[in-house]
Amino acid sequence: MDLQEKETEIADMKETIFELEDEVEQHRALKLHDNLIITDLENSVKKLQDQKHDMEREIKILHRRLREESMEWRQFQADLQTAVVIANDIKSEAQEEIGDLRRRLQEAQEKNEKLSKELEEVKSRKQDEERGRVYNYMNAVERDLAALRQGMGLSRRSSTSSEPSPTVKTLIKSFDSASQGPPSNGASVTPTASAAPLPRTPLSPSPMKTPPAAAVSPIQRHSISGSMSAAKPLSSLGDKRPTYTDITIPAEHLLRGSAASRPPSALQRVSNMDSAKTISVSRRSSEEMKRDMSASEGASSTSLMAMSAASAPLSLSSSSPTASVTPTTRSRLREERKDPLSALAREYGGSKRNALLKWCQKKTEGYQNIDITNFSSSWNDGLAFCAVLHTYLPAHIPYQELTSQEKRRNFTLAFQAAESVGIKCTLDINDMVHTERPDWQSVMTYVTAIYKYFET
Repeated sequence: MDLQEKETEIADMKETIFELEDEVEQHRALKLHDNLIITDLENSVKKLQDQKHDMEREIKILHRRLREESMEWRQFQADLQTAVVIANDIKSEAQEEIGDLRRRLQEAQEKNEKLSKELEEVKSRKQDEERGRVYNYMNAVERDLAALRQGMGLSRRSSTSSEPSPTVKTLIKSFDSASQGPPSNGASVTPTASAAPLPRTPLSPSPMKTPPAAAVSPIQRHSISGSMSAAKPLSSLGDKRPTYTDITIPAEHLLRGSAASRPPSALQRVSNMDSAKTISVSRRSSEEMKRDMSASEGASSTSLMAMSAASAPLSLSSSSPTASVTPTTRSRLREERKDPLSALAREYGGSKRNALLKWCQKKTEGYQNIDITNFSSSWNDGLAFCAVLHTYLPAHIPYQELTSQEKRRNFTLAFQAAESVGIKCTLDINDMVHTERPDWQSVMTYVTAIYKYFET
């Protein structure tokens, strides 16, 4: 019985051992599973800690950025307030300056009106002075002419009292004989008459001396004596009768000594010499009067017209070499107005194109980076236009600052400078900038317009 019980206990114990071993295995499996879970949880914790550190770092960065942005915003607000204050100050200063400029403009306008009134008064006073000078001049000429006529009338009466009055035929014969024979009598009269200076006229700057009688040819004596003679039979000998405004000299300076003791030929030479002096002095006085007229800066157009009208009778149109313009000169002037390059072609020779090219080369001498050989590629950078216009308008073109690379600036400056004086631009600035060889006819047309404006 004991054995069976022991065997039964042993069998129970074995079963218990098997059960315990199973439980141990189960516990080991559970422990391994728990260890895996713990490992996973530890990894998750590490990841969460890393994320926490990253988030903390980002939070710090965001805090720092927030502080910086807030500081910038506060600085911007302060700058904006300062700018507003400065703008208000500038606005107030501008308003004060505008008021000052308006006040100065009003004062300048009032001053301009005052100066305009003074200018009108000066012009009217100048006109009155010019008229007075002309009237005084005319009165002096009339007095001198009356004195000369009176003296010549006395000389003629004294000569007619001793000898009978000569006729037209006898005078012509005496002129012919005087032109053929030696002028001995005329030479004897010359020293006394030529030494007498002319009286000073109101418009002449210096006293004028008379030319000697030997400088007058017999033909001139014939025409002058015929024009100065007051007798009707002698009026047909001369076609040129001097006007009453010719500058004359008193007869007592010319007719010295007794008129009765001189032969008629000597008296005729004296009268001829007197006429020659009258014409010579009238020419010189006319020229001096024109110079005085051109020198007066404040004279108005009406005073100039009055002076020119007064000086017109003082010159003999048929005897003055510059009194009239020949038809050839008039036609040439008309041609030059129509075609301004015609005169340039005559000056330089060759065709009009080559003449204009030579003119451009001459105008741009001494300018750097300028080589004008044609009307196409030599003008593609705009410097040639600037150089030509700089010779006339230096204030519009800063040539020393220009370069060949800045084409658009060069063309813009040149075209604006030309348009400022009324020269219309016929070239397209975009085409000129992007074209290496522009159309030579268009360039030549524009250069011709520049030449026509400044040179004709």
